[in-house]
Formats: sequence, structure tokens, C-alpha cells
Amino acid sequence: MTAQTPPARSRLPSRNALRLIVLVIAAGVIGAVLASRPSTDPETLAAQVRQYAQDFQYEDALRTAQDALDIVRSGGYPDEYIAKFHLLRGQMWLMVYEWDYALNDYDTAVELAPDYPEAYYLRGVFYATRTELDLAIADFERVVALDPDGRFVEQARAAIDDLTQQREALGQG
Repeated sequence: MTAQTPPARSRLPSRNALRLIVLVIAAGVIGAVLASRPSTDPETLAAQVRQYAQDFQYEDALRTAQDALDIVRSGGYPDEYIAKFHLLRGQMWLMVYEWDYALNDYDTAVELAPDYPEAYYLRGVFYATRTELDLAIADFERVVALDPDGRFVEQARAAIDDLTQQREALGQG
């Protein structure tokens, strides 16, 4: 009896194995493409803006703040929500010492949402840093009037006291 040798096995993967490999590679490529696409969620973009600012990447922060603002402006969001993104971009403008642009965003936020205490608070801080005491005090007083138990009221009241003392010391009050 003659011993038969088994047929030689191919070292190439089977068709099913090849399909699986192609699917895994395709899934990885698609995942990478999706992960690299910019977010269309304004809150995600706002978080990115804050992270960029924390990392001193102000150009990226401003660009991303603009992207977020474009999304909320064209997305049918309420005015107060749009104002929030003007405030965010305004803060980024402050970080690069673009005072006029910052003030423009703060003013726009106040115009869009005249009952939004944070808009007055941030604009009041802006005015206070520029020693525009009367304007700062007026904005801080508006914060207190709008939301006497709110998030910014304690700081607003303290700022009113400090700025009033400064104004008196300068002979303006």
C-alpha cells in the first residue's frame, strides 16, 4: 500500500478571512474619518474652545468659537443661547487683547438677551478692567436686579462695592 501525502495547504487566508480583514480595515478608516470631522454640536465645540484657551491655543479657540457661533446662528436656537456663544467668543477676544471685538460680542449678547444676567456680568467685568467705572457699576446692578439669587450676584455686589469706593476715591462719586 502506498502512503498518500495530504494535499498541500495554501498559506493564503480564506475568502471569509479576507473579507473580515477588509471589513476591519474599512471600519478603522471610517472611524478615523468620522473622528477627524469637526463636531456640529455647539456644546462640544464650546468645550473645545475652553480647552484650546487653557492650552494657550487662542487662534484655534477663536476659530472654534466662530464655528460654534455660526452653528447656533443658523440652527434656529433661541436668542439667549446665541448670546451665550457671543459671550464665549468675546472672552476669547479678550485673551488676545482685541478689546473692540470683545465689547462688540458682549454688546450683541446683551441685545439678543436683555434678561440674561451673565451677559451683563461679563460686560461689567470688561468695563471694570478698563476702569469704565460707571458702565461697570450699571451692568453689575443689572445683574443684581435680574437675578438677585443667581450665580453671579455675589460677585456683582462685591464689584459694585469695590467700584463705588474706587469712584469715590477718584472724586467721581
